[in-house]
Amino acid sequence: MINLNERYLVDAQGNRLGVFLDFAEYQKILKLLETLPDETIKEKQINVSPSLEELLDRAAVEKQRLIGENYD
Repeated sequence: MINLNERYLVDAQGNRLGVFLDFAEYQKILKLLETLPDETIKEKQINVSPSLEELLDRAAVEKQRLIGENYD
């Protein structure tokens, strides 16, 4: 088991939108996933999406939304 030091991206209501992991932790997770047989991944429907780019886009949208709320 990996001990993770995750931090969460939350909205104004405190709902969790995403998780921040140290890059080393992220690499450990990917390495562990690579060791699983393909059948296990398919059975568990493990999905390492969304991509980093998608997460950054979501964070940018949320940041703009929060900035907009502060100017209203």
